Amino acid sequence: MRRLVVAITGASGAALGVEALRCAADVPDLETHLIVTGSGLQTLHEETGLTAAELGALADHTHKNHDLAAPLASGSFRCDAMIVAPCSVTTLSAIAHSYDANLVVRAADVMLKERRPLVLLFRETPFHLGHIKLMEQVTLNGGIVMPPMPAFYLHPQTVDDIVQQTVGRAFDLAGIPLEHTQRWQGLPGRRGGIMRESGIASRGLREELERLERAGRLLRIPHRLDRRFEVCATAAEAGTGRAVLFEDVAGSAHPVVMNTTASREVIATSLGVRAEDLAERYLEALTHPVVPEAWDAAAGTAPVQELIFEGDDVDLTTQLPILTHHEHDAGPYITSGVVIGEHEGVRNLSYHRMQVRGPRETGIVVVQRHLHRMLEAADRAGRPMPVAVVLGLDAGAYLAAATSGSAAPYGFDELGIVGALRREPVRLATGVSVPIGIPADAEIVLEGHILPNVTAEEGPFAEFDGTYEHGPERVFRASALTMRRGAIYHGLVSGSVAQLNIMGLPNEAVLLRSTRAAVPGVEKVHVTLGGLRKFHAVVSVRRRIAGDPGDVIVSAFAGHRDLKQVVVVDHDVDVYDLDAVERAIATSFQPDRDLHLIGRGRGNPVDRSLDPDGTTSRMGLDATRPLRAEPPVPAVIPGRDRVRVPEG
Repeated sequence: MRRLVVAITGASGAALGVEALRCAADVPDLETHLIVTGSGLQTLHEETGLTAAELGALADHTHKNHDLAAPLASGSFRCDAMIVAPCSVTTLSAIAHSYDANLVVRAADVMLKERRPLVLLFRETPFHLGHIKLMEQVTLNGGIVMPPMPAFYLHPQTVDDIVQQTVGRAFDLAGIPLEHTQRWQGLPGRRGGIMRESGIASRGLREELERLERAGRLLRIPHRLDRRFEVCATAAEAGTGRAVLFEDVAGSAHPVVMNTTASREVIATSLGVRAEDLAERYLEALTHPVVPEAWDAAAGTAPVQELIFEGDDVDLTTQLPILTHHEHDAGPYITSGVVIGEHEGVRNLSYHRMQVRGPRETGIVVVQRHLHRMLEAADRAGRPMPVAVVLGLDAGAYLAAATSGSAAPYGFDELGIVGALRREPVRLATGVSVPIGIPADAEIVLEGHILPNVTAEEGPFAEFDGTYEHGPERVFRASALTMRRGAIYHGLVSGSVAQLNIMGLPNEAVLLRSTRAAVPGVEKVHVTLGGLRKFHAVVSVRRRIAGDPGDVIVSAFAGHRDLKQVVVVDHDVDVYDLDAVERAIATSFQPDRDLHLIGRGRGNPVDRSLDPDGTTSRMGLDATRPLRAEPPVPAVIPGRDRVRVPEG
């Protein structure tokens, strides 16, 4: 058993000490001893609202600061490290001069004389010469003075991010490294002078929700709502800036979460990057996948299999809060399930809407992509095809499952993308009724089979473009339902921004790869929401030769065949500002000179404008300035940024 002493003194920054205790609680076999000075308690209450009792509950042992007879006052009571967070000037001065008038200073002095790590998060600014001499003396005595400076190169997005990173570094210096501490990974690449962030994605939905809540991007709905229309209506009205957790859904013991992919900012929080770096980070993961690994049986039961229901014990109509979305939908639909299929050593992740028809039966729409290829082989053999439908995943997993076949061809395991985003392999448990590998940190898994050569009427259902569909589709029969205790169901409204982002944001990484292969000066790609995150893209480029825009257009269509329109703009045009893009078209584009029309090719079946043979034409717009033209000088009103207009 290791021991850590955490001391909180009267300087501002009590949250640092609180976070140190919380982090220590997650470290196996680490016993914490807490000392708080009187002024530290005052600062704690003022800055965090915590009481002494609430703070004490975070530690294994608490000690009075005046108790110089406490075990911590003796070197024979072995403690492995001590962190003073925050450390006041008074405490720094006393430690520098071994003025052991209280337990904080005495315990620190013991650490120094016993040559054990002592880390002081000295909270003062600016420094005068006396402060510097005190820090020098502590350092000469063997202590570590660490003013809590933010690591801006890791792009913290909230105060909590700064606190966690700072405390993580303090634990490093104390010789107790924490697994979740974000660390510099070097420069994976630079584009236009903008450094990509080395973030680590959430490991499962629960970690994702914790991150979102810390960042102020989670809205909790405590009152009861009906799973038929009410939940979806509320999610639609909640906007795109926050995920929504419905804590009380009528007729279900399970909460429902929605909108976890409703904006770039929400997704970026889950992936641990800045919103503007999403495509770059995803491209890195796509290029360097991390192979999944089997769940270690020695670790016990996989979380997703804590509760198991098999055979006739499965009842989808009562056990899960499956939602009804639009007024003319035929009934409740599973829309967020990631369907995992395996065939001859090949694994595939994909989305397929599933209409609930009974306790164990659903329809399932399987379009002609990779799962369809596996299903054809099963049909030819006349055998049911085993699949696992995974519900309740993090944003990284949802994006990976939607990555297009041009980037993830048949045989490419999309779980490798998830592992790369997390910077560690996804752990897979084997299904209880099907031989399928299942992410162990998922919330819910529905196991079963797609019946061979069997169809039944399905729909109507409002697809992502707002058009109702119906017709004969395949049939799924459930054989088992497994879940975590307190499992969270993930809902997704067809056609919502959350769904379109899942479908489309991976395409930005795909287009970055294809266009940069042709034109290295490509900087940003935006697959637009108005183009349903499928059909329209804007690409910015730093031109080097006259033909660059045309090559960007051709390579974009080659990289993602769903595209129908590509606009190329200069590097200084913000691809996410569609007003700026339209302004570039208005001022730099001439139709007879800059319009690139491409003849008919295969289109996406969901495009209602396709010709009867399934083909489409495509167009590219070169909205860049002439190659040697000087960029326009922006019109700026001096002092405008300092103006504050009174309200009312």
